[in-house]
Amino acid sequence: MLTDFQGRFLLCRVILKADRKIGVDFVVEDPMGTAIVVAVYNYPSLLQALRPALDAIFPVGQVLMIREPWVKSPTSGPSMIRVDNPSDVIAVHGGHPIARQASWHSTLPRNPFDQESALRLKALGAEHYKAGRWIAAARLWTLAIQKSSLSPELLLNRAQAYISLRWFVAALKDSEVVLAEFPTSALRKKAIYRAASAEYGLGRYEVALERFKLLDATDAANWTAKCQQRLQEASTGQYDWLSMYQTGQAKIPFVDVAEFVGPVEITAITGRGGGRGVVATRNIKCGELLVVAKPFGSIFSEELAKGETINVFNFLTGKYDDTSHIGLVYRVIDRLYGCPERVNQLYDLYGGKEYRHSSGAYSPLLRSDLELTTPFATPVDINSTRISGIVSFNVFCPHGLGPARLPGSPSKPEDDLGHRSAAALYTLPSLFNHACNPNAHWTTFGDVLVIRALNDITKGMEITVPYVTAISVTQRTKFLLALLEGRPCDCSLCVADRADNVRAPGKRDALYSDLVQNSNFGSIDAGRAEKMIDQHIKEIASTYSADRTLRFEQSMLHIAAYQNLQRLSSSPAIGTNADSAITRAIKHGFEALSTAGFCDVDTGIGNGLNETRKKLPLSQTAVCPKTVEPEVHIGAMLYLSHMFIKLGNIVRAERWLRAAWWGKCLFTFRLFGILV
Repeated sequence: MLTDFQGRFLLCRVILKADRKIGVDFVVEDPMGTAIVVAVYNYPSLLQALRPALDAIFPVGQVLMIREPWVKSPTSGPSMIRVDNPSDVIAVHGGHPIARQASWHSTLPRNPFDQESALRLKALGAEHYKAGRWIAAARLWTLAIQKSSLSPELLLNRAQAYISLRWFVAALKDSEVVLAEFPTSALRKKAIYRAASAEYGLGRYEVALERFKLLDATDAANWTAKCQQRLQEASTGQYDWLSMYQTGQAKIPFVDVAEFVGPVEITAITGRGGGRGVVATRNIKCGELLVVAKPFGSIFSEELAKGETINVFNFLTGKYDDTSHIGLVYRVIDRLYGCPERVNQLYDLYGGKEYRHSSGAYSPLLRSDLELTTPFATPVDINSTRISGIVSFNVFCPHGLGPARLPGSPSKPEDDLGHRSAAALYTLPSLFNHACNPNAHWTTFGDVLVIRALNDITKGMEITVPYVTAISVTQRTKFLLALLEGRPCDCSLCVADRADNVRAPGKRDALYSDLVQNSNFGSIDAGRAEKMIDQHIKEIASTYSADRTLRFEQSMLHIAAYQNLQRLSSSPAIGTNADSAITRAIKHGFEALSTAGFCDVDTGIGNGLNETRKKLPLSQTAVCPKTVEPEVHIGAMLYLSHMFIKLGNIVRAERWLRAAWWGKCLFTFRLFGILV
């Protein structure tokens, strides 16, 4: 698979301790004694690495083979070798034929790890493992294995390091070697446990379950229950959403569930520029679960070093990538380095025009011809530029679900998951095309991404998700410019918005911007604020064509209107006119929902019939697209319920409360502090 290798490499060894900025710098010498600085970028586990990790991965005396090196001449200072792809750096040790045959001009000490005993290497590996330096641990245990004639204990130690790295195929291989070569070993139970854990990590829950059953019932009870739950999730799409929500509140929220693929398939798309997309394999109901996906790689701000910020200019997007984005590139490379069998899953995602990818098919199958045989080198070409492109075009930000709160309600810093810096790459979800008025919605529970239908979808119809959540067409166009490589979004909403803009250039954006800038209507008289908002609504409504149903900017103005009228209705000065203000607020609530995409909104205000109290006051065939966050319009439903209570109309109040309760048990936790 190392197709980029033309057969030439630089043989060298490290002669000065490594240092780290963004990449890792160290000085090497070749056998003739010529020294030069080498800068290695994107090397597994070395983002923000500290001294112990640097000394373990690139110790003084470490012999390296650098494939097809190229020398960079900086504007100032000496020339240097720059290595962007970690597969171009191969570490060799004393037992390697090349290392044995090499002779060096200088008399520096040898790599210290080559001189240690197997017992000492085992202990050093344990120290690194406990500190979370899993690649360093795996490498030291590999050296110990080479010196101890295939020790089963060391193989199982390395398998555990691989499991921590999510290199499950490599972990399974080590475990199975122990089971095959040492069938009577006292470590057999541990080997079964390691193998079962690796199968579990690979998502092969039936095989994992059978392996766990070979252990004592008391030891395996928890794991057998987990396997059975994962099998249920994968086959039925039935999840413990409340548990997922609670786990997702952790600082580093890794949620343990099975992946699920519902009635969808990847196929060639003939419309909207062609390429690949996801379509429905049968008729789908609004709210139906479509996909549950775990990330190929993810990173959260809590995993990054505090006080260290990295910004690198991205020539694809024309913007600076932040630390989370760069960290995700490293995480994806870490995964591919140790899981070369997954290369098709990654490289078949879109990474830019210069890289070939299938126009219709997708190849998620594992490559059985590629396997990691040593943690010192990977058998797959790691093209960091291509991976950076894949991340840039397909990154998701798994902010997670925190407790939702309405505007003006008190909040706590620990509830604010929406502003947590995070980035993740998912394979199947990356193949959903974008639409600003999508028919599917994605959200995350920790690092797990969930996609549901936003409205009824017919068989064969393309399923789309939003890449951005901006409301105005100007904002959406700005954010989508790089993702769509300079092309304007051709979804029906953007086409309609651009047509409207021809009739009234910039007017809608100006009115909406004025709303955003003057959103604190509570600082002025409520009556005057009502007149201002009503005038804005009238003017912004005139910017839409008569047949437009989705009017997000107008919807936000209606929300501002009913919030202001609620304030007005609570004012002691309003006296007997309170009911009139409440009625006007309710009408704005109806309009806020209708213009946001909710269908068949019951606009009745009079006393409702008792027999209808359990009937939802809107259609369940469609909900508001994620162009606006769901809490905004769920809040509108709660406001409507509250306003009807003020009018003494309990039946309609209950109906709107049921509409807001549409989210079932999860909703209770998300609206903690609101529904009391």
